[in-house]
Formats: sequence, structure tokens, C-alpha cells
Amino acid sequence: DLRPTGLLRYRYDDVRVSDYLAGWISHLFLCAMAPAGVEPQTSWHSRDGSYRLTPCEPPAARHHLGELIALYRRGLSAPLHFFPKSAWAYINRQNSLAAARQRWTNNLNAAWGEGADPAFQLALRGVADPLDDDFERCAQTVFGPLLDHLEDSRR
Repeated sequence: DLRPTGLLRYRYDDVRVSDYLAGWISHLFLCAMAPAGVEPQTSWHSRDGSYRLTPCEPPAARHHLGELIALYRRGLSAPLHFFPKSAWAYINRQNSLAAARQRWTNNLNAAWGEGADPAFQLALRGVADPLDDDFERCAQTVFGPLLDHLEDSRR
């Protein structure tokens, strides 16, 4: 929903990593297009609260979109070492691989770990450690700039 106050998104559920990612991509398009009469900000409301994405200059927004498209293109030809929940844990804990590994394996219940996802298991068969340098670069590329523009009292 595009309004003069910016982009408004909502979903009646607790916020998830996919909500931050969807909000960020929409926000980047809004900022890159810079429509007249619209504030370049995004608000996302969920059952457990809300977050706001602050303005991003159009050249920076286009640059971030270009990086995301390059990752997408790379992922079309080979498994991309980007795992949203683990990447979010990594970025949210100041680049902590320990936090990412905890989310990947979930010591309390291995079935809840992101690494238990059959699609990841199939795509990564034969990979000794999927949370490698490529994972760190992908996490930084996708979520690093988002944190610079995120206002969320839940964090």
C-alpha cells in the first residue's frame, strides 16, 4: 500500500525473517524509484509489533538492488550459501557464526534447525560446512545494509 507517508505493509502473524527481507526489497525499489510526493520509508506492522525502514538514497538503493540481483543470478546456476534464518541470526548478533550455527542446527530440537530443511540438505550434499566464507558474504550483502536502515524496538 503506497501512501504519501511511504510504503505500508502488514501481516497478521509474528514478524519473521522473510518479512524483513520482503520489506527490505520493497523498500529498496521504493527508494530507487523515488516517486514524487511519497516519503521514502517503509512501515511493516505485524501481530507482535512493527518496524520501520528509514530512507535510502536512490543511488545506494539501486546499488543494493544490483547486489541482490547478482546473488539471485548466481543462485540460479549453483547453490547459494544463503540461509535466511541463519543469516539473520549471524547479522543480528554482530557477525556471530556461533549464533548462525545455533540457528542452523538448533540444539534443542534438530528438526527445527534450518539445516534440517530437505531442500538445503539436497542442494548442499557433499558440502562439509555450508556456513563458510560465502555464507558470511551473502549474509552481509543481503542483511547488512538492511540493519543500517532498520528501526525496530524488538531488536
